[in-house]
Amino acid sequence: MVAHVYSGYERVTAERCCPVCRKPDWCLVSRDGGAAICPRVSEGAVKDLGEAGYLHLLSEQPDRWSWEARTAAPPQAHHQPEKTQTPNRLPETLAQFAKFAELGLPELAEQLGLSIEVLRRLNVGYCKYERCWSFPERDGSGTVIGLQKRYPSGEKRRLTGTRAGLTFADDWDTGSGPLLLVEGASDVASAMLLGLSVIGRPSNRGGVKFLGEMLSTFAQHREILVVGERDQKPSGLWPGKDGAISTATKLAKLLQRPVGWSLPPDGCKDLREWLQQHGGDQPLRMQHLFLQGLHIEQITPPPMQRLDVGSRPVINDDQYRKLMVQVRTRSLDRPGIYLDRSGTGHGKSTVDFEVIVSMISPEESF
Repeated sequence: MVAHVYSGYERVTAERCCPVCRKPDWCLVSRDGGAAICPRVSEGAVKDLGEAGYLHLLSEQPDRWSWEARTAAPPQAHHQPEKTQTPNRLPETLAQFAKFAELGLPELAEQLGLSIEVLRRLNVGYCKYERCWSFPERDGSGTVIGLQKRYPSGEKRRLTGTRAGLTFADDWDTGSGPLLLVEGASDVASAMLLGLSVIGRPSNRGGVKFLGEMLSTFAQHREILVVGERDQKPSGLWPGKDGAISTATKLAKLLQRPVGWSLPPDGCKDLREWLQQHGGDQPLRMQHLFLQGLHIEQITPPPMQRLDVGSRPVINDDQYRKLMVQVRTRSLDRPGIYLDRSGTGHGKSTVDFEVIVSMISPEESF
């Protein structure tokens, strides 16, 4: 991989310095000006090349990144530099991957057994320099917070400095049937090919907080179903199943509604494997066949007790304390639960002290 990256690159000089760090040595820039390998700056890089440095995709901002003759940056004075906030280059990197998306989508579609249109709806990008594809990851509001790169070998890496998030299309809730919460981007694309509503989790247990935010207003009449993976280990550990149960349990509590979980039917590892084994050109029939094969277990949220205290007259702290002393004194010889919902600083400790004093010296209590 390193030998491939080095081909077509030139070493920077004092006249043609690095467009990333503006230094005259060590760095490499591609002859077409589309990429640079800089060992000094990691922020915004699309790949860590080890000792060679960090691979950067250069934007189309000629005033900043153009590969042209320019003098090196002057030496810095020997004083403590001011701390500045590192700029967020995720939007710039997304734009670079999007620029070459159509170049790489046919190969990925063939490799995964999916349609190009489904990959377009997921905003999959492509990097011709690294020869990898990108899948944007979002938070619960839909903002892109991460970028996962997929290589031809199947290896996946998250772009340095970005966060794990959810994978979904802009029209994620327009499909039919239940909403599937699957693991991984390729399973998201597979479910979309069947015409299902789907959101991808970043890992077996990840993304629960974002899912809770995203589904807080999801239609009550539609079922939510977490689909795990059949990835049981020789040791007996089963991350896919355990993660599905954990995710469904936490979501049921967060959303206060039943959430189901299941494993893929017919002994398949995941949804994409099932689609490859049962593939066809009739999405609705395939959707029905997949859903019929699921063995769904429902997890209901734990019951919540809400006390209806009604409307009460407003009293000040002194009145409250006197009332609580009376109530708590009467409760001393009556077994049961004493509930005090007042906030910090309203005198609960003072009340406890007064009750003890009243028991010892009734004449000294107020």
